[in-house]
Amino acid sequence: MNVTVYNVKQGDSFLINNKECFSGVLPLLVDTGCRKFNMHRKVSVSLKSELFSILITHSHRDHMGGLKDILINPKCNVDEVFIPWYLPEILQINKILKKKFAAYNSLSLPSFKSIKLSFLGEGDNVYQTGCDNYKVLNPPKNADQVYEGLMGDGLVSQTNDVESVITRLNELGFDVDIRDVVDYSPEITPDAEQEIYRAQARKFVLKFFTTMSSFVFGAKASNIKSKVREHLELLSNHTSIVFKYKCVNDGLGWLFTGDADTEAFSRIMNGKYKNYLKADMLKVPHHGSKENLDAVTLGFINPLFAIVSHNNFKGKGIDRHPHQEVMDLLNIAGVEVFYTNDVKKNNKVIMKSSYSRPFSGLFKF
Repeated sequence: MNVTVYNVKQGDSFLINNKECFSGVLPLLVDTGCRKFNMHRKVSVSLKSELFSILITHSHRDHMGGLKDILINPKCNVDEVFIPWYLPEILQINKILKKKFAAYNSLSLPSFKSIKLSFLGEGDNVYQTGCDNYKVLNPPKNADQVYEGLMGDGLVSQTNDVESVITRLNELGFDVDIRDVVDYSPEITPDAEQEIYRAQARKFVLKFFTTMSSFVFGAKASNIKSKVREHLELLSNHTSIVFKYKCVNDGLGWLFTGDADTEAFSRIMNGKYKNYLKADMLKVPHHGSKENLDAVTLGFINPLFAIVSHNNFKGKGIDRHPHQEVMDLLNIAGVEVFYTNDVKKNNKVIMKSSYSRPFSGLFKF
């Protein structure tokens, strides 16, 4: 078994220990959960002083909240950190908005000093094994493609110039300086694609504001903050790293999905890397949210097994993550599902978390 699933409640953290599959390839920690779950201690126990890398799928605290503590822990020997294209821009947009959104509380990219920072986008490989065993399928590196998937067709108002949008935002109680948007220049860029990244990052930030024209002119002071927060959170999820990992020893294909949404999967299914989506093991996106997995996507992936990392949190009313609709989809498809915690609906346990066969033979928990 070369994958460890950590119980970080309503969050994600997985360890791929590559030495069983690839010699000379470092273990990879995929996400770090919220800070309070102390992944800096757990991973140091798992790996002791062994050198490893970290991959952050996207910019929400239940996926990267524990990063800083890992980097400063002398018992954690980190060689490289991988982040998705546009993660720094999302964190910067949050600062430009000058509002406190819970998903981004205390989030920032720490000082990496001697640790290498690498950006990942569609078509890249996390590690170069020569066999595409770590193929990245999302996010796209083209900012236009990002927003095409996020917004769909016909959703943006004709009044979509950035000055009009920011003027309206400020009328509703924000304090956005338009110069922070139109003059945006990334502080961090990939080593190999600096100029391309700078141009796309500027477009990415600008489009975040212009695409708000779909709701900002009809919004009120009482609901604008929640609408902007949702827009930013959707963008974070939409640009999650999705990657396919395949171990050459057991032949199992794992699909790690962060919080990618159905629109991101639709783009992949219609693109050149669609065949990489097919997998034996699916990390169910976004803790089992129905906005992130539908019947079409599940049928295309066609997994035998799935993992839902959750703690019955978030969502409306009694149907919190994982949503009943997703549980039913997985059940109808005949997928064997491991839930990291008991599933509760209406304060009653409807599905026990059971780490037994076949899961105990597939991964550590």
